[in-house]
Order: sequence, then structure tokens, then C-alpha cells
Amino acid sequence: MAASIRQTTAADAPKWLDLAKAALGDDHPAKQVYDLAWIAKELAPESGNDTWVAEADGKLQASVTILPPFAKPENPVSNFARNLFRPESYANGAAEALVSHLNTASSSKQLSHDSPLDRYKLVNQLKGTIVVTRVLASDNPQQILLEKRGYVCVGFQPFKHIHRAREGVLFYVRLGRTLDARPPISESLQQIGELATAVLASCKIPTPNLVRDGVTGYPLKTEIGFHEATFDDFDLWRTQAQTANPPKEISGSFNLGFGLLRMGSGQALKAALGQRDNAVVAGISYYYDEQDRCVRVIDGFATDDLSMGAMLQNVVKLAQEQHSAVYVEADILITAPRLIKSAEQLGFVPVAYLPAMFVKDGSFTDVVKMIKLNTSYALENTTLTSHAQTIVKLVDYSFQDQKIGVAIINLLRGLPIFEGLGDGDLRKIARL
Repeated sequence: MAASIRQTTAADAPKWLDLAKAALGDDHPAKQVYDLAWIAKELAPESGNDTWVAEADGKLQASVTILPPFAKPENPVSNFARNLFRPESYANGAAEALVSHLNTASSSKQLSHDSPLDRYKLVNQLKGTIVVTRVLASDNPQQILLEKRGYVCVGFQPFKHIHRAREGVLFYVRLGRTLDARPPISESLQQIGELATAVLASCKIPTPNLVRDGVTGYPLKTEIGFHEATFDDFDLWRTQAQTANPPKEISGSFNLGFGLLRMGSGQALKAALGQRDNAVVAGISYYYDEQDRCVRVIDGFATDDLSMGAMLQNVVKLAQEQHSAVYVEADILITAPRLIKSAEQLGFVPVAYLPAMFVKDGSFTDVVKMIKLNTSYALENTTLTSHAQTIVKLVDYSFQDQKIGVAIINLLRGLPIFEGLGDGDLRKIARL
């Protein structure tokens, strides 16, 4: 019997719970997923989510939820999450039927429905250009399915989510539009250039030119005072800073849920402000994902040409001292090479290259996802498609490169001549 594709209601909670147990097991760390009241609320259209299922023989065979972003969306991007598939759904065609339906619907903007939530309506109005989704690196059937339906692997993040254990995640995108040649990439960003070349080739987009611009990062040591602040304070100062037309460097209008399933928490967002000469000159906002034990940078601003590197360094310090975070992650625009360079100096590694993930004034900008691991790196032993393997090898090479000379880096860090240098700079010296 062919699967029927439909949108969920609160009444689907018992069936969705049965599907969740089949896909996740009985011991997923996010215990809300087994709570019928929570499930019913999330499946209701008025929740702001958009959940679609494939049903056959009285059971939900597959489910995908389209999650709204945190802020007013500037990007025509659909975030496919909570991908749950029964093992048999790959063989009986239900999984493919659901993904195919969502591809068609997102491309033609057929996913919207009446909702009292203005934010939800706005999100649905913007659906239709690019789809992004996360897949556990251990889930080979889902990799095969997505690639068959036109998705391209654009990144690999080790240790991203806690499922049965801490697991790596693959990022997949589906481009619903033809993209022009991408802007040039600084020759100084070698690892990003290699990752971008592989991703864009798979997307059938011309390889960007490399420019010899000798880009350097922002200084990591400046005479700036850091003050923890509320997100409302950050938002106020960011709004006031717009009169100085600061460059946009961080893309953070993603969903702010926790863990693999992006569960809501109600936890307050965090922020820090940078002050110089009794004036606020910079700010950065972030939040702590208590399920995955990570810090995710949301946004930032600076009214000068000095402070953003130090602001990012401050977040890295807070992540380690206050939360013992396993990793810190930030989505940085490719048009912000100085911040990318600062991130490298702090030990961040590029793990994904996301074409056209940010748009402003009609211009689409690529985004680099970068992470700083605060734990020992090791590559998982998983079965991957050949395309996913190509991306994983590039990311793995970057982390292996980072491990070179760690003992030497620790020695260099204690020498006065190298005071103030970040891990990235020390690593380059260690390799000489």
C-alpha cells in the first residue's frame, strides 16, 4: 500500500511516539520526545512548526519537521529537522515519498497553511529556495536517500549531537535555484578554499577564484573591557550601532532548539558587550545547549575595526570556564575573512561550507560553519556514501592538521615572545 503524505495534528501524538521509538530507541537523552503532551503540542500546526508524515498500514512510516528560525528570517531557507524514518520505510518507499513531496512543496511554496502566529506565516512565505538538514554520520540509509533526491553533502561536524553516544553529523543542502559564480575566497584561507571547491563542484557551481589579499585577523588582545549582559541589552546596543553601518559577519538566524531534535528549552540567551573609553563598541550573543554541551554564537557587531576577534575569544573563554563546553560553533559569512582568520587563530576549524545561506538586499552570501573542539578529536568508524566520504576526509584532514605539534604548541604558549598569539598562529609556528 502506497504511503499517504499529510501534515500532522495534535491527535497524531501516539503514532508519532511509536515512530520515534522505532527510529531513536527508548533511551534518547531528550526525554520530552516520549512525552505525549509535548508531542501533541509540537505536532499542532499552531506550534509554529510544520511537521509532515508518510503513513501506511495505520502507522507513521516517516516524519520531517520544518523548524522556524530564531529571528525574522532574511533567508529563503527551509530547515528540515527531526527526520525520523522506520528502517523499513527506505525499502517500502515511504521515506522517499515524503522527501520527494517536501522537495516539490518547498520549491513551489505549497507548505504554508493558516496559522495565528505571524512569525509562522512569515517563515512559510519564505520557503522555497534552499533546504538544509542534518544527518547522523552513522545513518547511511538516510545519506543515500537524500543524495538520490538531489541533496548535496556540504559538511561534517564531529561530536555534534548526543544520540546513543556523542556522534558526528553530516550537513546536506538542496539548492532550489541556480546560483551565479560565488565571490572570491582569500588565498590565506586554504582549508576553507579546499572545502568550498569540493562543495561547489558537487552543486555544479563554478569554483570561486582565490585572491591574494594577505588577510589578517582582528587583534586578539585589545584594550577593551568585557561585560556579560542580557540579550535585550545586546539587542539595544546592536540597534544603536546600525547608524555606524557595521559589517555583517555572523549568520545566526537559525533555530535555537537543543540537541539532535532541536528541543525548546526556555533558557535565556546570553550576551557580552565590549567597552572602550566608556563607550560600548562591540557585542556578541550566544547560547548554551545543555543537551549537547556546546555554545553556539548567534550574532555580533562592532563599531570599530579592532574588537570582534577579542569578543569571540571572550566567548571561547566563557564557554570553557562557565559551561565546560565540548565545542563552540559559529556560522561566519565568507565575506568576513578577518573574523574567519581570528577564529582560526583561536583554534576553530571549518566543518561546513553552505552556499547562499545568507541574503541581504537581494545578495546571496555563502556561510562557513566553524567549530572549536575542547575535547580530543578522533574520526568515527561509519559507513558513508562516496560523496560524504570526500567531505569527511577534508574536514578530518583539517583536524589532523590541527593535532600536529600540540605538545610544541603547549611549550610555545608559555614563552613571552609568543604571548597573545592564538592556537592557530601557534600551530603554524609549530609546523615550521
